Parts: sequence; C-alpha cells; structure tokens
Amino acid sequence: MQRCINALVASVLLALAFSSAAWSDTVVRVGLEPFPPLINSDGTGYTIDLLKSLEKHSNLQFQVNIMSYQRSKIELKKGNIDLIGHTPKGLESAAFYQYAQELNLKIPTRLDLFALDPRFLKPDHLEQNRLGTPPGNAAFMADLAQIPFDRFTESPLAGLVEMLTLKRIDAILFERGSVLSTLAQQSEHPTVHYKTLKTNIFAGLAVGRSPRADRLAQTLNHTLEDMDYLAFYTPYLKHYVNVAAEGHTPATP
Repeated sequence: MQRCINALVASVLLALAFSSAAWSDTVVRVGLEPFPPLINSDGTGYTIDLLKSLEKHSNLQFQVNIMSYQRSKIELKKGNIDLIGHTPKGLESAAFYQYAQELNLKIPTRLDLFALDPRFLKPDHLEQNRLGTPPGNAAFMADLAQIPFDRFTESPLAGLVEMLTLKRIDAILFERGSVLSTLAQQSEHPTVHYKTLKTNIFAGLAVGRSPRADRLAQTLNHTLEDMDYLAFYTPYLKHYVNVAAEGHTPATP
C-alpha cells in the first residue's frame, strides 16, 4: 500500500515539475483582434513584430490567430487560447477580470469619434447618434462614454466604414489608428471628421487565470521588463497618438 502511495506522490510531483516548465518549450496560442496598424488582418503589424521579438528573447513560440475581440474573450475563458489582445488596459468589465489578467504592457492609444458630419462629434449629440464599433466592444464603449448600449451596432472595421459612408450609422467610436488605417485602405470615401473622445486609454494583452496562465504571465512580464517595447510602436505613436485631438481625412475620388 505504501509503495502505491509513494508511486502516486512521485507521479504527482513529476506532473507538477513538467507543468512548471511547460512554458519553456510550449507554443502560446494567441487570439488577436484586427487593430491596424498594430494588428493587421493579414497577421502583420507592430504587435506581431513585438511577439516575434519576444520569441527571440525567450523560449516561447506564438501561434497567432486573427479573430474578433468577442471571440477571443470567449476562447480565452474556455481555455482554448492563452493570450488575447488588444484589451482596453484596466478598463474591461468586472466579469472579464474574473477569468483574465492583463500583462504589464501599456500602449498609448486614442479613442475617437468619426463622422461625415462634424455635428455628430459634439458631446450633446452623442446619445442621439447611431454608433458603430467592432464586435465585442459595444458594452465597453457604452460604459466608458456613458452612452446607452442600444445606440451601438457592432461590425468589423471595414463594414463600419462602409456603413458610415452609406449613412447607415452616424458615427464610429473606436481607436483612432485602426479606423484611419481602414479608411486609407478603401478605394474611395468622402471626407471623414474625427475628434478624440478619451485620452489616457491604453491597449494591453491578457492571459487567463490559472496556475499555468500565471506562469505564462510571469514569463512574459519578466521578458517585457528587459525590453523597450514601446520602440516597436514609434511610427504609430508619431502618426496617430502624439498628434492633434481632431482633424479630418481628405476625400478620395
């Protein structure tokens, strides 16, 4: 009987030892929302470059899948993926933080309103606007901007731009670089006015809440501490963040 107990204890200790070292040679499953130019739909972008650098500075390998933010949260909660982004650092719902924890990474961003008619950018117009935002973001945007949830329609960025152009929505509420990058990819669009609604908004990355996820967070945070990770975002910060609070895009023929 004692021999069986000893064998069981040895097996448990072996499993724990393997588990504690699992992240030294295990692929990290990643779910990323299109967030150009940080995360492009083709799997490129400044954040992708950061992940590649993290691979060089650790034994981790990132298996990146592009998906909606809504789906990434669902898959993280289920344990089907290990890392998601970009999160609104420290501003997600209480329910989110029950199953997720954010890494020690903060990328400055701007939360902007975009409209064809600049009148729709005025504060007294917000609650009357028909607003668009990408899937999985409406609840967060409604809470942050204090706008009723039912004013929002969710659609991928390209769809939102089309809806705005066709005047099916009055304004888009989302991160500046993502919307401007998407507009730039369109073959034609009218003049679009934009204005910063919130500053001090940061993009983050999150892992789950489990002993395994804790080890991943520890490994990533330790590696990030030794890197100037914001250097990867220098062009983004220059063109989209450290600029005027409002402006407009030129119309394309």
